[in-house]
Amino acid sequence: MNRADLILKENDRLREDNKILIKEAENVKTAMQTEKDRIKNQYQSHLEAVVQKETVLLQKEKLADEKLKNIRAYIDMESEVKAKKQKNFLEKAFKIKTFGYQIYVISALMYGLLITVFTAIKTKQITNDFAEFFCTIGKGILAGWKYLYQFATFVSNVSEKIKQETLALILHWLIIILIVGIVVAGVTTGIIKLFIVIKDYYVEHLLDRITLAVMLINLALIVFFGKEIRQVLHMNLLLLSLLFQMIYVGIRDYVRKWKIARWR
Repeated sequence: MNRADLILKENDRLREDNKILIKEAENVKTAMQTEKDRIKNQYQSHLEAVVQKETVLLQKEKLADEKLKNIRAYIDMESEVKAKKQKNFLEKAFKIKTFGYQIYVISALMYGLLITVFTAIKTKQITNDFAEFFCTIGKGILAGWKYLYQFATFVSNVSEKIKQETLALILHWLIIILIVGIVVAGVTTGIIKLFIVIKDYYVEHLLDRITLAVMLINLALIVFFGKEIRQVLHMNLLLLSLLFQMIYVGIRDYVRKWKIARWR
């Protein structure tokens, strides 16, 4: 065997070795790709499991939040209902106690007022001053009526210039009736309006236990100390009582306006 054959034989052997190496390299590459795919698939499956678990956890967390929200809403609602029931119960109890206290106080004041009034009825000085007060008012009304009639008669004398007697007489009385009617209607309307204003003011600002107590004290002073008061002041007791009440109304009105001005 010559040198050329040896070279050819060596070349064939190298080719075979090269094929074996290439095949082994391909096998290694295939094995590596397979392992890579296996690891990738395993990682993907683990990732999917993690994502699935995370999704489940998020759903559970969402459900837990909703349940917690519902529980809190239920607790708040129950607390509000109980608070309202307790508030209503306390308000009713307070109103009942307050009403009972007011009835007790008003009854006591009314009892004192009635006793004072009955005592005043039996007191000669009070009855005399009462009669004198209204007699004076009656005399004043009669005097006013007399002056009004005289004024109307004076004005109606213009009818004397009419020569026809019947027409002059009709005009005379018509003028008197018209003047008297207008004045009486005006005075009556003014008295009614004044009474309504005073009544509304009393109802809005003075209709309370303080006013009733002041009236009781006022009557008690006049009833039990009327003689001594007349000796000092020489004034009608009923008129003095009205003046005392007007002073009280003035003080209450001043205090009310002062409070309003203070809190502005």
